[in-house]
Amino acid sequence: MSFVCATNSNPPTTYALTQEAQKQPTLKPLLTWHSEYLGPGESAEALCQKMAQELQNKYERGETPYFAYDLTALGQNSNQSKWRVCFVSSEGESCTTESEELFSLNSTYVPTCLADNKAPEACSPYIQKRGSLIKIPADRPWWTAFF
Repeated sequence: MSFVCATNSNPPTTYALTQEAQKQPTLKPLLTWHSEYLGPGESAEALCQKMAQELQNKYERGETPYFAYDLTALGQNSNQSKWRVCFVSSEGESCTTESEELFSLNSTYVPTCLADNKAPEACSPYIQKRGSLIKIPADRPWWTAFF
């Protein structure tokens, strides 16, 4: 298995490339990088390339790439927030202060929209109400990329 980024597609998409014995290679879309999902200063093309490489590295080390996300403030004194996405070692784990942030996402959308390859218009917005955050309904705060 290998991971590739198609930056010539719109939007850029990170794929898993699999090939079974004597069959044609198969491309499975993993992460579709719609600009509406991205955090400030994030580039869809750069993130697509970065994640293809990160996933390839994990695969070559025999590690299952679980993603986790949490909502965090943009700055110490900020009322704005972003989704911080990181790798974790198993299902159910959360991002911690020690976790490396892989990328950030706009807090307007639920992070699983990216992994579910949904277009922004097909994705439910994450709504803030009276200054507090509504809990994501029964969604997992992690997902695995290709298992």
